[in-house]
Amino acid sequence: MTNTTETSVAISRPLARHIVEVLGSTGTPPARGVQHFNVGNFSLLDALDEYYFSSYLQDGGGAYKMVVGDYGSGKSHFLYCLRDRAWSRGFAVAKVDLSPVETPYNDQRLVYAAVARNIIWHEDDESISDEQGLTRFLEGTLTRFVGGHLSLETLNHPNYTGLVDTLEATPVDSLAYKNAVMAYFEALIRDQDERQESLTRWLLGSNTTPDDTKILREVGVTGKITRPNAFRMLRSLVQVIRALSYSGLILLFDEVDRMASIGGKAEKLATDNLREVIDR
Repeated sequence: MTNTTETSVAISRPLARHIVEVLGSTGTPPARGVQHFNVGNFSLLDALDEYYFSSYLQDGGGAYKMVVGDYGSGKSHFLYCLRDRAWSRGFAVAKVDLSPVETPYNDQRLVYAAVARNIIWHEDDESISDEQGLTRFLEGTLTRFVGGHLSLETLNHPNYTGLVDTLEATPVDSLAYKNAVMAYFEALIRDQDERQESLTRWLLGSNTTPDDTKILREVGVTGKITRPNAFRMLRSLVQVIRALSYSGLILLFDEVDRMASIGGKAEKLATDNLREVIDR
């Protein structure tokens, strides 16, 4: 079923088969092609698009919205619709499944790590599957900037030098974070596998080794992403993403209503921490 108020968009046979197979086997919304079987929420999507995606958020604003509904009422489906709207407006998107056990949102470091693991690299071509992970996102962004394959010649490419100049001039809460991103770009270009691996562990908020620490210090990356500084690092990520010519970062936290199982004081702390991502 499609939206009869909008222009009909052709759907490929493989994508149509994918949608039918996923819906028929699991009942959960497939990650791709959500616009081809969406009805009834266009007025709400259009309002969010008009008042947030195409205006307030484009100007650097931040907002927090909670989607409330019973199990099976279409919350995840709606998030996929928001994701697609965000992509159409030039935003980067991370969709994170949060739970009190696996990814407790009263632990700031684990929230950051979940966002870094789940930020999506998306191509407009529906035949290309989305990929997840901050470093894959950075690699895809760099490749798109320079228009193709990375090589040592990329170091002198005007788009790359302009990108580096922009990052260096952009105020970022954590200098170490900005240095890590720029060092990762250079390590990709120079094909420095060991440096890439160390920077990947750091950027993803994973545990680093003493050898990593030595490599990281060489490129101006000191300290670690910890619980006390994790939201500062998350803000740094948003600042870097805007410097990379994206409109901003949309964080889609799925199943946040599970916080009821935390209970009491911890529930309030979890909510406050989640709001802190936006308010600070």
